[in-house]
Amino acid sequence: MNGSRRSDLVRRILPMLACTLALAVSAARADDLKEGKQALQSGRLDEALKSFEKAASQGYAEGRAGVGLVWLKRRQYAKAKEAFELAQKMDPNLALTYYGQGEVLRQQANGAAAIPLLQKATDLDRRFPEAQLALGQCLIQAKQHE
Repeated sequence: MNGSRRSDLVRRILPMLACTLALAVSAARADDLKEGKQALQSGRLDEALKSFEKAASQGYAEGRAGVGLVWLKRRQYAKAKEAFELAQKMDPNLALTYYGQGEVLRQQANGAAAIPLLQKATDLDRRFPEAQLALGQCLIQAKQHE
């Protein structure tokens, strides 16, 4: 094989290899998030934290928000708030970050301050029942329901 053919072959194969690698990394991220969600739902908070931290360390906002959910479950509100705020900076369109911040405030009996955050979460994701429920509860408590 002459040099020109070899270089042409490398130019064709290299993009395919890059795509394959990107898909593998994406699958690993999805696995970390999936494992984190399953562990969180099962109450295995240490496992959930580890999986979400792994996804977050790869730069994924949903992983950082998952860390916030673990801290929220543990009633570590300052840590939860910090994780949700960082996730929001990473992805300002991730509804979970606003829900998390609103839920922190709601758990601290500050439903009125939670309303705009929960509203933003429901605006970003109309199919987010937890955010809708929390928003409704805050509105009822604030006697602002329409």
